[in-house]
Amino acid sequence: MQRWILFLLVIVMSHSASSANWEVARAESEIFVTTSDKNGSERETTIWIVVVDGEAFVRTSGTPWERSIKRNPHAVLTIAGGDYPVQIRRVRDRELIKRVQTQFRAKYGGTADRMARVVRLLFGGSHIYRVAQS
Repeated sequence: MQRWILFLLVIVMSHSASSANWEVARAESEIFVTTSDKNGSERETTIWIVVVDGEAFVRTSGTPWERSIKRNPHAVLTIAGGDYPVQIRRVRDRELIKRVQTQFRAKYGGTADRMARVVRLLFGGSHIYRVAQS
């Protein structure tokens, strides 16, 4: 039943000419982002995603895919089998960042978040990005 609902959400989302309905992202624990490396080759990375106030957010910490989106913010998210062309832009609003981080802890749990925090410390801290459908 849950897969059927996700399937319907993907269909509705893929045919929407207006803003994305990120509810399909809210239900997924892992998604894939495809970016372009410096040499032009594609890189697919498994990432986490949260939805706050109807908008989608991802986070990273000095990773190769973050370097890719800094060069070119256009990417493709694969969520529940559907592909979504997006633009990924860094968030700098401290209050919004706090709210998004809280949602990451709520969705993925404190233990997973603490493990991710260690990775973030090694790579220079966490960066939050807003995802907007292209």
